[in-house]
Amino acid sequence: ASSVATALSGGTPAVVVPLPRWNLDDLYTGTEAPEYLRDCDEVAAAAIQFEMDWKGKLSQEAAKSGGGALASILTKYERLDEQIGRIMSYAGLNYYGDTSNRKLAKFFGDAQERMTETGSHLLFFTLELNKVDDALINQAMADNPALAHYRPWIEDLRKDKPHQLDDKIEQLFLEKSI
Repeated sequence: ASSVATALSGGTPAVVVPLPRWNLDDLYTGTEAPEYLRDCDEVAAAAIQFEMDWKGKLSQEAAKSGGGALASILTKYERLDEQIGRIMSYAGLNYYGDTSNRKLAKFFGDAQERMTETGSHLLFFTLELNKVDDALINQAMADNPALAHYRPWIEDLRKDKPHQLDDKIEQLFLEKSI
C-alpha cells in the first residue's frame, strides 16, 4: 500500500506485478480451440431441438404414469445448462484474468451474446415447469425416483412461481439483455 501511496503522491512509480493467470486447459485450450467452437455450435443446436421437442408438452408428460419422460427431459435440460455454464466460465475467466485485453473482452462479449441467444430457447422450460399443477408434479416425483432426484431444484424453482411474469414478457426481458 505504501508504494501505491508514493506513486499517487508523485513519488516513485509503483511496481506493477502481473496478476496470476488461470490455467483453463481443463475447460478449453484456447479461444479458437476446435472443442470450444464445436461445443458452442452443439449446445446452440441442441437448445433449439430441445425447445422444438418439449415446448408446450411438460404438463402432458407430468400427467403420464411416473411423470412420463419428465425426468429424462430434466436431465437433458441440466446437461444443456451445464454446457452453457462451462462455455461462459471459460469465457469469463479468460476475460477476468485480463480485463484490459480487448481481444478477450470481445471474446467474452461474443460468448455472452451467443449463450444468451442459446438460453432463450431454454427459457420456456422453467416457466412451463412452474405451470404444471402442484399435485401433478408432486405425484410424478413421488412415483419416479429419477424425477425425485430433482425435487430440491424443482421446489426451489417453484418458489418463484408467484413472481413469474407472462412468458412473452419473460422472453422480452431476456431479448433485451442480448
